[in-house]
Amino acid sequence: MISMKYVGLALFLLASSITGPTYADEEEIVSGETKRGYIDVGEIDTYTFAANAGDSATILIGEIGSPSLQPAIELHAPDGNVVETDHGDKSATIDSANLTQSGTYFIIARDYWGYQTGQYGLSLVKNPGPVNDPNNGGPIVSGETKRGFIEEGDLDAYTFFANAGDSATILIGEIGSPSLQPAIELHAPDGNVVETDHGDKSATIDSANLTQSGTYFIIARDYWGYYTGHYSLSLSRVEVGGTPTIADLADSPDPVVQKELLTLTASGVSDSDGSIMKVGFYRDSNRNGYLDLDGEDQLLGSGSDSAEGWSWTGTVGCFPPIGSNRYFARAMDNDGLWSDPRDCAGKVLPVYPADFRGDCRVDFLDLSVFGLYWLSDTCQPPNWCEGTDLNHSNAVNSGDFARFAEDWLKGVEP
Repeated sequence: MISMKYVGLALFLLASSITGPTYADEEEIVSGETKRGYIDVGEIDTYTFAANAGDSATILIGEIGSPSLQPAIELHAPDGNVVETDHGDKSATIDSANLTQSGTYFIIARDYWGYQTGQYGLSLVKNPGPVNDPNNGGPIVSGETKRGFIEEGDLDAYTFFANAGDSATILIGEIGSPSLQPAIELHAPDGNVVETDHGDKSATIDSANLTQSGTYFIIARDYWGYYTGHYSLSLSRVEVGGTPTIADLADSPDPVVQKELLTLTASGVSDSDGSIMKVGFYRDSNRNGYLDLDGEDQLLGSGSDSAEGWSWTGTVGCFPPIGSNRYFARAMDNDGLWSDPRDCAGKVLPVYPADFRGDCRVDFLDLSVFGLYWLSDTCQPPNWCEGTDLNHSNAVNSGDFARFAEDWLKGVEP
């Protein structure tokens, strides 16, 4: 006889497979993302993003092959008041707007005249905050050169850590794109603009004085906002004497199963003119590939005794996402100066294979994920349709359903 709980499970799965998605009038945009859109006559496009009081936002909109379109943008605070507006012949920019409220902000994109039509590109960079751009941007270290491509209305954001008293030199140059006029902006950890520059083929920020400790943002863009092209960007940071360093970071075991012990070990920790006071260990909570020091990433713990090496050991609970995770370590010396973060990657496995959400229980929330991929036949490693292809057959079908049923309601308190 078939258990009634499996009958209910199957009925729910059927309902999930025929229920379509719902859509909102506003579209969410995240820092570092570029949106493409089309404005019709009399149309207003609205984008939303979350921010905290004290953050800053840079927004750029550029037309794409639509010479009659005159892009205009408005930034509205959570209470509805207008923060800032701009419009231009082919692009419009809101530069490092100060955000005084916490909540959901609204970006309104439209044609300034209201009766022209055309395509546009729109980008947002929020500082502080994660940068979510898989192709351009992300962390950059001193001595490194990055290559990128700027699209219409595109902002590429790079981040680096510095101590107060350091200085930074930044150079951007176009690569075979004569129409591109490179521009760079350097933003401090509090969001204020440190320095900007632009030029016909290159732009430079020479030995900018860095007065704060934390994560700095470099924004690369086309000065006009509507040209495209390849570029190369480099950073050189002159450090305050005696900044500590970490040679390597390792995790063990790898992979680790949720609820089991994980050890992070920093090696080669040193300071040329003093002593190391502690090493902090972090997890990349928002999974953007670099360390956020404004509360975005989770501080796992600190080591203050180097007798057996700088390390942290703790239980991997039910909150770290299953799959690939990234960990960081940074060292502080007796002068209060911090090292650049050192990172490593490690894999976290679920306690139960059918726990797709990684909360150490298999319930209706996991079933809803299973329903989204029911009868999909395009599952590929390493994602395997968010893990729902349990037997790795490239399809989600009855075989996976039988395996899912074995874990059903495990970890759920009676």
